[in-house]
Order: sequence, then C-alpha cells, then structure tokens
Amino acid sequence: MAFDILGTPGNDTLRAENGIDTRLLGDAGADRLLGAASADMAYVGGAGIDTAYLAGSVGEYYNIGQAVQRDGELFNVLLSRNGSGNQYIAVSTESVSFQSGETVANDANGLSLVTSAGGFGNETLVVPRDDSTLWLAGGTGFDTVNLNGNPSDYTLSRVPNLFFDGSSNADAGAYVLTAVNGSGSYTFDTAIDSIHFLFGQTSTLTELSKYVTGSSILQIGTNRNDFLVQGTQDGYRAFAGLGGY
Repeated sequence: MAFDILGTPGNDTLRAENGIDTRLLGDAGADRLLGAASADMAYVGGAGIDTAYLAGSVGEYYNIGQAVQRDGELFNVLLSRNGSGNQYIAVSTESVSFQSGETVANDANGLSLVTSAGGFGNETLVVPRDDSTLWLAGGTGFDTVNLNGNPSDYTLSRVPNLFFDGSSNADAGAYVLTAVNGSGSYTFDTAIDSIHFLFGQTSTLTELSKYVTGSSILQIGTNRNDFLVQGTQDGYRAFAGLGGY
C-alpha cells in the first residue's frame, strides 16, 4: 500500500522517503515532486506546470514505451534497471528531471531519451503490478525480469519465424508469457537471461517449458504449404509449421 503525500492549491514541494512506496499528489500551482530510491513512486501533478524529480540518471531507467492505467490515472512508466523501484509519472506531470541533471518532457518525444533496450551491465527489471502488455529487451550483461505470480499463472509460446504472408519476422524467437486470466502478456527477447516469478521459481528462457504450460518450440513455417530443409549436417532441428501442408 502506498503512502500519500498531498499538495495544496499553491506551489508545493512534496518529498518522498527512501524505501517507502509513495504517491506524490500535487494540486493546483507549479509543484515539485521529489521521489526517492528503493521504492515505487507515483507522481501526479494536477493542474499547473509540474515536475517529477527522480534519483539517478536517464541511463538508470528503462522506458516501457507505453502509458498504463493505475489508480484511475494514466501514467508513463520507467522501470529501474537495478530492480529498486519503478517510477509512475502521470500525464498531468509536465516534465521529468533526473538527479544527474537531465530534464525531459513527460511525453513520447521526451521520454524517448530513456531507452527501451538492455544496457551493458547486469539488470533486474520488475514488471509493474498492473494489467500490461509489455516487450522487454535484454542487453550484454546478465538480465533478469521479476514477474508477478507463479509459473502456473501463465502459458508459454514463441514469436514465429515468419509472418503469415511469408515475410521475415525480426522478432522471431522471442518468448511470450501470457497470463491465464487474460490480464497481461509479456514478451522477452532472447537477450533476457532469466525470469524470476514472485513466489519463488526462477528459470532461464530456454527452460521455461519445464515450469510453464505451453510450448517453447519456434515455429519456422508459415500458414501456407512450406518445404522445410535441414540446413546443417550436424544434429537435427525440430520443424514446426503454422499450417498448410
């Protein structure tokens, strides 16, 4: 449960404490909303020209690239790359300023400076506790995604190798976990190294099929009549077509 800090109709400075999930709720006026580390933060500016102040630098966050609904508000979401706490910035908050000095607009153009790709270090991305459809990409380090629930709460599939029209799919091979209750779908590129479920199970992508119902087979055919050829002499490749003969 988040702790609420409320503003007044004037110009306010609202400050959160480290380690406490907090909602900074501005009112009218130009409000300064100062977040803290190691917790989830929500910044709701209200009327006026408002700014959210985040710890760290642009490079310490991962932009999920879409707005989500939470507590009746529409938020842009930045995931902490070290798993220490996610930042929910309401669209009523006009700008985002980082401790390192960068300031960006709280819109698609401004937040594009916060990349949606894996970095060079070991990263932990915590999936928001909301109904979401997310694509998460890893980098060159050892990257982990923390996901809500148990493996039994999801079904497993892979992004197929070809589109139905036969054109190449640049996202082929990505792993997809879809919530059984329909609340969300999460796609992980093959640079994500492990998935950790909230209630304890941890798995690499290639071993997900041991714990999650579904299939990790990569479908390389189309829904037309395909002729699939073994491309190497050593070993065998499992072929899985989408349809046709």
